[in-house]
Amino acid sequence: MAMDMVTSPDPAQPAFIAGLTYYSRVTRKGQATIPSVFRKKLGIEEGDRVVFEEAEQGLILKPAADVEDYAGAMSSFGDAGEVLGKLLRDRKNSFR
Repeated sequence: MAMDMVTSPDPAQPAFIAGLTYYSRVTRKGQATIPSVFRKKLGIEEGDRVVFEEAEQGLILKPAADVEDYAGAMSSFGDAGEVLGKLLRDRKNSFR
């Protein structure tokens, strides 16, 4: 199988290798292991949250933005503390 190497514009990021395929088995609880090569490339560590997005070509997995990083940007929607508190409560409830 031929693989195409795509260099990353960020020298700190490893190159993307098109055609790189890994497999993982889904457990009874619906959990699957993200291969370490992808966790390292995406900077995903234990306890991090990830986002699953449905796309035409399949499922996209990416690190979730931490809502605390956006507290300043959210201030235009009201009191940043209140907005952040609501987002954190909503996020906590979504994982129950």
